[in-house]
Formats: sequence, C-alpha cells, structure tokens
Amino acid sequence: GTFGLFGLLFTVPQYLHALQGNDAFATGLRLLPLMGGLVLGVAHGMDLAKAAETFSVLSVGDALVSQIPSLLMSAASGMVVTRSATGEQLGNAFRSQLLGRKKPMFLTAIILGGLGLMPGMPMLPCFALAAVIFVAARKLPAPGTVAPPVSGSPEAALAQKNDAVNDVETALALDVLALEVGYELVSVVDVGRGGTLLSRVASLRTQLAKEIGVVIPPVHVCDNLELAPGAYRVMILGTEVASGICRSGRLLAMATNGSVPALEGETTKDPTFGLPARWIHERDKEVGEALGYAVVDHATIVATHLGEVLRANAHKLFGRQEAQALLDLLARNAPRLVDDVVPTLLPLGDVLRVLKNLLREGISIRDMRTIMEALADLAPTVKDYEQLTEMVRERLSAQITARFKGADGAITALTLHARVEEALRNSLRDIANGTGGMPDPALLRNMAQVAEASLGKFEAMGAQPVVICPPDLRRFVRAIFERKVPQLNVVSFREVDTSLALNSVGALSFPS
Repeated sequence: GTFGLFGLLFTVPQYLHALQGNDAFATGLRLLPLMGGLVLGVAHGMDLAKAAETFSVLSVGDALVSQIPSLLMSAASGMVVTRSATGEQLGNAFRSQLLGRKKPMFLTAIILGGLGLMPGMPMLPCFALAAVIFVAARKLPAPGTVAPPVSGSPEAALAQKNDAVNDVETALALDVLALEVGYELVSVVDVGRGGTLLSRVASLRTQLAKEIGVVIPPVHVCDNLELAPGAYRVMILGTEVASGICRSGRLLAMATNGSVPALEGETTKDPTFGLPARWIHERDKEVGEALGYAVVDHATIVATHLGEVLRANAHKLFGRQEAQALLDLLARNAPRLVDDVVPTLLPLGDVLRVLKNLLREGISIRDMRTIMEALADLAPTVKDYEQLTEMVRERLSAQITARFKGADGAITALTLHARVEEALRNSLRDIANGTGGMPDPALLRNMAQVAEASLGKFEAMGAQPVVICPPDLRRFVRAIFERKVPQLNVVSFREVDTSLALNSVGALSFPS
C-alpha cells in the first residue's frame, strides 16, 4: 500500500525472491541428526524409545533455533532489495514494511499474549511485548487514511493553496435567499428552545407556491452578530431588501379598526405594512386582544414581513431554471402545448420575461396552461414580450377580477379623468415620435397625491388599492406609480369582468 499498485506489483516478487533462502528452514529438518542421535543413545545404553523421544526433540528444536537468524537475514535482504527498487530510504522502508499495517501487528500481539499463557513460557516478557505492540498498532492510522502533509513540504504547500482556493470560493458564494437575525431573535429560530420561525417559513413557502405559482428557494436562516440584538433583515442575492426590529420581551399590538381604545405601550409602526402599532408587555396580551387589537409575537412579525417581501420580489427569485421547471411540469399533461410554443414560437427567454412581468405586478402564474395557450395564439403575430404580457393579462381576467372583487361583488377603484387620459395619450404619442417627453410634472404630482390620499379609503373599506384605466394607458400609468405608490395596482378595463359594479373612490385629475 506504500508505493501504490504498480510499486506493489514490482516489489512483492522481489521480496519473495529474496526470501528463498528460507528453504533452509525446511531442508534443515533432516533425518541425519535424528538418526545419529538414536545410534549414539543406544550405544550409551539408552532405551530405543527413550532415545527416539530425546533426540527427536533436540533435533527439531536445534533446527528451529538455528533457522531464526536465517529467517531474519532473509527478511532483511528482502527489505534491502525492495528498497533499492523503489528508491525509498531504508529507515522509511523498515517502518512501512513492519509498522505500516494494523492487522499484522494486532495478530502478533495476540500470538505473544497466547505464548505468555503457555506453561513454561516467560509470562512477563511476553505480555509486556504484546502490550507494546498492541498500543503501537492502535496508534497507527486506519487503512486509507491520508496522513497530514509535513509542514514545509510540497504536499503541505499544495494543501494550503487548495484551502485558500476553497476559502475564496466560499466567500464568493451567495445565498439566493437569506434571513439574518440578531442574537435576541435566535430563540424564535431554535426549535430546541420552542422557536417556531423555521416551521412558519416552511409553511410560507408552500403557501406562496399555491398562491403565486412559484417555488421559493429555501431560506437560509442564520444569526448575525453585526445586527442589533432584536433586528432582522431579508437578503436576496446578498442585497438587503427589507429589515425590522423586535423589542425584547414585548409583543406588537395593531388596531384592527380605528375605534379601539388606547392601549399602554411604546408607539411604533408595523414593519410589514407601516401601520400604527404599539409594543406592549407580554402580560398585557389578553387585555389588548379584549380591546380589539391584533397582538402578535416576534416569530409572527418576522414571518409575515418575510412573506410580503417574497411576494413583492418573487420576480427576482424567478429565473430560467425555475421557468423550465414549470414548463416541464406542464409538459407532463400538455406536451404538445409546450412543444408548440418553446422553442418553436418563442425562446425560453421571452417566456421568462412574460412570466416575470406578471409576477412583478402580483399576478399568479400558477395557471400555466392558460398562459401558454395565450402565447401559442398570440406569438405568431406579436413578438414584443411587453405586448404579449398585456394580452396574457387579458386572458387571466377571471383571476384578476377575483383578486380585486370585494365581499359585495363590486370592485373598489380609482379612475382617470377624461382630460388626464387625453394628456397621457398625447405624451405617449410624442414619446413615440421623438418630439416630446413626460406629461406635465404638476399633473404627475397631483395624481400621486390623490393616489396616496386614497390608500386610507381603500384600507377602511377592506379593499386592495387599484386604479382602472384604458388598456392602451395601463403600462404608462403603472410606470408613473411604480416608484411613488408601489402598492397601487393598475389594471385595464379588459382585465376585469364588465358585469361587476364599480365603486369609485376618486378620479385622478389635473390640479384645480
């Protein structure tokens, strides 16, 4: 095992050839000493049986004793021959041959121990030697174990270089999705201490898969001593996208409606939605719930915030690998549909762009059959993925309608004033012709102010904030509000069921 397979094939025959001197071990046991002893014994008056017994023992014992030096010389000769063939130093060859394997040394220790138990054998020396060999065998490395390289050797230098490369690769690796917590929040993560955050995150991934049709990557939850004790942050590809702080020993109480009595506690805001809230003592939980507050613990705060962050950033977590996985899943039941679209009509990249556009505005892509049917119908004549997205949204009108329909069966929304629609169309025409730019800044400011002021009305009515506009202006209006009022959904008239009633909470118009 020391020199490898080829070295073994070369050294073993030479070693056995050097041991041929041990033939004397067999040929030395000749009949001549025995016969001579019998003759001499009988001549000196010994009984024949007694002479045979005595001189048989003497002849065999003398032969055995006389062959021990021969055996040692032959073994030494074998080591010298194999050492010269491999170029290994004699001391290293001696250690590798005699002390290189655990099993022969264990067997030697057992044999010596057995000899010590035999009558007439010196017990103490045999046991002492057996113990030394046994301990030495225990200290030998297990078969196949690679010894650490000696410091300063080429092997050590190579090992250090490989470690440095591995450290660099580890430093370059990025978690797709990570949740970092301060040390005070470790208890909500540690299952052994009753933490429930990990189970909540697992349930959240399942819920989002059903809700938006995307399998969220596993969340790497870890502690970060650089954070404040009760702080946490959500990282996507190494970039912080959200953060929050939980007060130690406190619960978060949020008013479910505006008419609840005041509750003693530190004023704050809900980290997820920015709603007014209070940090209250744990002992006041039942009091707060009785007054109509929603009281949540730290695990619920973090999990809820994480869920909203994942919904808002699902398009960032969705790539070609995930898109291909959805297509493969659809192909199990509709292989012809997938083959007709990808790559016959559209490359995977364009399909991915359409799906990411839908996810960016909170539209679920779970209904992949409807999406792919729409692309199969539209792709022969429409190649721009932005236009394809708008047309696919119209095919998903039932889903969009259900998303914004209230309990009364109506849709509560903002609308555009006719003059605003005309101004926006003129701006789009000027941009397309290269003769103009964005609409009047005063108009844009007023639209944003009216939209922000209407958020409270939507919240009071328990409806999602949405503005309904003509199909040709939807993308433009969405671009206007995307940064200033990102929570405002923008849909076109073609994306909602025309049979539903419309409750208008206001109209976006020019400043008065």
